[in-house]
Amino acid sequence: MLVNSDTIVDSVISKIRQGNWAPAGLRDVIQDTVQKFAGMDDPYLRERADDIMDIGQRILQKLTDKDRAERTYPKKTVLVGENISATDLAEAPVKNIVAVVSTRGSSSSHVAILARGMGIPSVMGAEDLDLSESDGLGFIVDGYQGRIYIESSTAIMKEY
Repeated sequence: MLVNSDTIVDSVISKIRQGNWAPAGLRDVIQDTVQKFAGMDDPYLRERADDIMDIGQRILQKLTDKDRAERTYPKKTVLVGENISATDLAEAPVKNIVAVVSTRGSSSSHVAILARGMGIPSVMGAEDLDLSESDGLGFIVDGYQGRIYIESSTAIMKEY
């Protein structure tokens, strides 16, 4: 609904009529819209900036015909990334996803709300997490306390 708004569609069409190619026009309009939402006082609306960016990137991917490599999701997968989106979670096989961890976002982000509704623990805004070294590690994700334990001690594993 956000991207289908008359404002965004009309703005992209206007950019194209001004001589921009469609992907550049879309990129510019999405960036402007993201900045507007990111600057809003309401934290819920501010979180929608990430949703708009995600949707814009996916449309841009289709326009430029650059498909992502197909991802595999082994059992007990923890989705970990800089900015896990609601679309990332929706595209994953839910039966294999046990938690979501994102270095950006908050408990009011779209993916956190969706994960909560699906009974999947999530921790958003894990700014100190080193993503480059997280692949293949054992995670315990405490969505109630907003804590992440990586390669935990036996005592912590027993507690959880």
